[in-house]
Amino acid sequence: MTPIPKTRDAESGDAESQCALGLSSEPGDGLVPKDSIEAYKWHSLAAGSGDKRAADYLRTIASRMSSQQITEAQLSSMICFALICTTLHTKTAFDKRQTPP
Repeated sequence: MTPIPKTRDAESGDAESQCALGLSSEPGDGLVPKDSIEAYKWHSLAAGSGDKRAADYLRTIASRMSSQQITEAQLSSMICFALICTTLHTKTAFDKRQTPP
């Protein structure tokens, strides 16, 4: 049985975890329900971070989705990306405040 990928790592911007979440969302292997929109979102984020494998998966998933599903998935990706950027920016600013002079 394949372990469920760490959502926290994916949400922190880890491309490998994002790709793994996309893979676990797509097959519907019983661990994560099949959700092409969710799979698209995670593969899109991973591909945006340079994961070539995720870019290939993204093309495959998109070929099986309607234009409405793709639009919904792209919006979900943009929202998640904005949240990741906000979280990383906040964490970086916090870390800088915690660093002694």
